[in-house]
Amino acid sequence: MLKKLAFLFLIIIIGSTGLNAQHEVKINALGLFYGNYGGAYEYGFAKKFGGNISASFYSTPVFLKKILDLGYKSKGINAELRYYAGKNTNSSGFFIGPYVKYIKRKYSGIPFVEASDFVQVNITDININKIVLGLVTGYKGIILNNLVLGGYLGLGYNIYSNRTFTNPEITEKQKDSLPQGLTTVNFRIGINVGYRFVQYNESRYY
Repeated sequence: MLKKLAFLFLIIIIGSTGLNAQHEVKINALGLFYGNYGGAYEYGFAKKFGGNISASFYSTPVFLKKILDLGYKSKGINAELRYYAGKNTNSSGFFIGPYVKYIKRKYSGIPFVEASDFVQVNITDININKIVLGLVTGYKGIILNNLVLGGYLGLGYNIYSNRTFTNPEITEKQKDSLPQGLTTVNFRIGINVGYRFVQYNESRYY
């Protein structure tokens, strides 16, 4: 479902190339500090509107995984429509808009007790899939015509959540004691640094 929505969103953006868009590529600089690697592409297709698509990936560092004997991976893809307030003509300044996000998580090597009458530890992996709808707001500035610097905050709600286990022997009661990862609220934060490619046209937005 999300892949179809993201594909449709991308087609709409690409189909607007006749409007002399501004193209931006960005990274989430804040995420680099805690190992969440993410990048984004934004297409400014009108005076006050932009379409933003981003992807992110996080994995437990190798040294920490060896110490804990546990692992965690998360990846997501996000599509959002931004409305820029103010009297700008270059898709910058304060913005707000809706977003849809797909999140896929995996907890590996999670231990659980096999039976209540004796202690026997078993292992399972947990796969989690979520779709989130929400609102994002923030500010984006353009420096020297091409350099992009900005930040954002987002808050969303899960409209779909699913959790599966790789070990078929786990019971429903045991599942409840393991990581849920199905919180109904999604929080986003980031600081973007990037570069803008501009298609110049004197009649743009007039």
